[in-house]
Amino acid sequence: MRSNTVVVSLTIIGLFAISLFVGWYLGETFLKAKPKPVAAPQQPAAPVQPPPPTEPPPPTVPLSPGPPRVVAPPVAPTPLPESPQATPALTTPSPGQPGATAAEGLLYRVQIGAYSSRDNADERIAALRADGFSAYVVREGGLFKVRVGAFRDRARAAELAQRLRAKGYEVIIVR
Repeated sequence: MRSNTVVVSLTIIGLFAISLFVGWYLGETFLKAKPKPVAAPQQPAAPVQPPPPTEPPPPTVPLSPGPPRVVAPPVAPTPLPESPQATPALTTPSPGQPGATAAEGLLYRVQIGAYSSRDNADERIAALRADGFSAYVVREGGLFKVRVGAFRDRARAAELAQRLRAKGYEVIIVR
């Protein structure tokens, strides 16, 4: 019996020695290996904002001595597209047209939703694009706001809002 105890003890000691050697060897190999470059964590995509309205600067007409006076060319109203699916582009009201205000730099946008999660906003955008609307996301106040269109004339924004409501979306008009 004593020989069985000695054999079992030597086997256990041998296995322990082998595991120590293997652990040491693997540790040395691991520490000498060159580290692989770690990819930088991806930042969430920057919010997509509508492009700013691009208009050429109005011509200036020099008068007698003094600062130049700005003369704006007359602007004809832009008709709405016939397709109910298309989203109208930026429009410019003429000075006498309803909707032309003193603050012409402000734009009306139709907002479909405000989400705390970018994924939820992206889902809403996909649905809007499937319905033929050009939607975009703006991040404001920690929310991802889904919007369509940008108009100087509130009436045109209201027309787009009505078309969106007809498709089943809840909308508000924002500035």
